[in-house]
Amino acid sequence: MEYIEIGKRIREARLAKGFTQEYLAEKLNIDSSFISKVENGHKSTSMSLCVEICKLLDVSLDYIVQDVVPAAYQNVAEQRLREYLSQLNKKQTEYVLSEIENFIKFVNDK
Repeated sequence: MEYIEIGKRIREARLAKGFTQEYLAEKLNIDSSFISKVENGHKSTSMSLCVEICKLLDVSLDYIVQDVVPAAYQNVAEQRLREYLSQLNKKQTEYVLSEIENFIKFVNDK
């Protein structure tokens, strides 16, 4: 899902510069069909290629990948939580989940 937004931003930046997909691909030494697939959200790029695209299009990497980083962080946080919970027995797990629920209620009441 994030790839669609990244592709849209790359397309918008490319068009703003007046570049064709072919021109951008030539500058990056890649096939123009790959640029098309990236812009349509069907393919992702490596980080190094994404940096090169950003340089050519005069946009920041932050702008291009702004939706991906929070999703990636959330996946890491969820994985860490799963790892911690897997080390507990059933009673301990129920206690931790109860404390998390209480914390969320507390935070939402403020």
